[in-house]
Amino acid sequence: MRVLEYEEDLFYYYNGGPGEEINSQLGCYLIRDMVDHFTKLEVNDDEPKGVFYFTHSQMMMLFLTAMRIVQNPIALTATNFRDMDHRNWRISQLVPFAANFAAVFHRCNSSDAPFKVVFYLNENPLIIEGCENEVCDWMQLKKKLDAIATNCSMEVCKKKLSGDFHCIMSALLVLLVASFLASPSVHVLARDVDFCFADEDDPYLYMATKTAYHFVHGGKTRFQTPNCRPVQIWMLATHGTRCPTIQEIDKIVSLTELKEQILQNHEERKEGHMCNRDLDNLRRWRPNEYLSPQRAEVLTPQGVEDMKLLARRLQSNFPELLQPNYFNITSANYKFRATEAHDSMTSFLEGLFASKSAVLLEESSLNDTLLTAYKTCGVWKNEENEGSFENTERSKFNAGPEFQNLLRNVSRRIGFLYNISADRIDAMYDACRYQKAWSVTELSPWCAVFSKEELRILEYREDLDYYYKAGYGRDINTRLGCPLLHDMMQHFWNVARNEMSGEPMGIFYFSDIISLQNLLTTIGINEDQTRLTAYNYREMARRQWRTSIMSSFAANLVAVFYKCHDIKSSNKVIFFLGEKLVRYDGCQVGLCDWEFLKSKFDELASNCKLDVCWKANAATSSFPNSIAILLVCFIVLVRLGYRQL
Repeated sequence: MRVLEYEEDLFYYYNGGPGEEINSQLGCYLIRDMVDHFTKLEVNDDEPKGVFYFTHSQMMMLFLTAMRIVQNPIALTATNFRDMDHRNWRISQLVPFAANFAAVFHRCNSSDAPFKVVFYLNENPLIIEGCENEVCDWMQLKKKLDAIATNCSMEVCKKKLSGDFHCIMSALLVLLVASFLASPSVHVLARDVDFCFADEDDPYLYMATKTAYHFVHGGKTRFQTPNCRPVQIWMLATHGTRCPTIQEIDKIVSLTELKEQILQNHEERKEGHMCNRDLDNLRRWRPNEYLSPQRAEVLTPQGVEDMKLLARRLQSNFPELLQPNYFNITSANYKFRATEAHDSMTSFLEGLFASKSAVLLEESSLNDTLLTAYKTCGVWKNEENEGSFENTERSKFNAGPEFQNLLRNVSRRIGFLYNISADRIDAMYDACRYQKAWSVTELSPWCAVFSKEELRILEYREDLDYYYKAGYGRDINTRLGCPLLHDMMQHFWNVARNEMSGEPMGIFYFSDIISLQNLLTTIGINEDQTRLTAYNYREMARRQWRTSIMSSFAANLVAVFYKCHDIKSSNKVIFFLGEKLVRYDGCQVGLCDWEFLKSKFDELASNCKLDVCWKANAATSSFPNSIAILLVCFIVLVRLGYRQL
């Protein structure tokens, strides 16, 4: 499209624009008319209030050329398409349908400059050389325009017309356009490209569990709760943006070889369908410092920023709880505990109280049954090792039409005549989304290999994985969030019974996305009426279970307990997921009666026995081990008895 646009710009540059001197002569008559009207206004108020002319685009071009307001330092030619990306002469902007030019004459209370003129092109103020802040002193401007207007003459046309001027000009323009289309600088653009990611103004940003929190949080909104006072805040958060795992780093670094193959496919074999700008970006890609093995799973600067800004926004939203005086910042008032997200916790603490050591942090055990209950669950771990949670649906989705089409299309786009492996797709996807999460203002060149629809397919594929791994796809997941639910309810119970019970004002936990998803599943947040399967991708486009929204980097669930002036129920609770109000079923615009939540969760939260973790599969898997131990004991006893004899 840009090639075709430039072709037309080139044509009119010489057939109506600055490319031929005659064009400025043909446009000067309108300038003369404007100067005449404005000159009369200097001494005569009887001039009409408005003068309106309607003509065609060719005349508009001639007039703009005569005004010298669309000059380019370098002339447009057939061979400098690449160098003219930021040219002033663009027909699309100068003379679209309904193009218009307006000049407004002003009388001013100033003896130095009593008259001013402002020009508008297509309703946008024009910057004119010699004018200040788009406002021109008429007397100075008049000198320039007079010089143009007084030299208006059709004599040049008579000279040019001798010798079949129009025939010669038409022939020259045809040759010029033909030369442009045949030039080597444009020839590569004739390749059939699918799209150009480098020119994308609205890139797809939802990258499943590797989504940058910057793009999905709801922290810009200030939630007001009239007639209510927050008395306690409880939060579970995941780690901020961090570097890949060591296995992911190995796969991403191996893309260096694939990059060279992609470039060779395009430049030598002429097989690819990526645009030149995307290829140039890919050519410049190198594994950066975040992809060194020693940085595996380390918090990035963006991750530190994620947590600090989250803390400050919460502080702004709940000043009654999170803006205490110095002497109230104690471990009795604020409770902090983390598993693998320790650096995220200390960054959050620094954002909240300006110091990583503001309060004494709680210790977390290796097998933390509160923050990572799933890691201590035999059934969950056995099913994970066997892959049973994903064998049925994700594997079917991989073999289904959406993912197979993605394999074909991406392989063709990057220049392969055969389908590349799913592992390669995963590596490119990780390179794309990790880089976007590290540097939210930059575009990753690896994102260019995927269309928006293909990114949606990859997002759904990961949603499907976690739906069964940690969400509503397996019954056991509704039990694994129980310890965290019990902890939250216990703190709220204490405050509800006695606000002066010595409860902390803030409880802040930091874990991983599986624990967060387990808790959301236990509470019943983001539950769909229809199960996610390998076959309903299209139907689930508006699904609630979207890891991009609920389990991004720095994802969090916040519950706030309020004391309200309400005769029926003075105790209220509001949930926020990613700083967005959760419109929980049974609650009034997200504001839940404490009695309602107690009746809903009391039985579950007061009986958080995870005996389900050691039944069925766990018992079956431990049975052979028990037999083996008994057999060894029997043999030892027999040998001891034999020796005694």
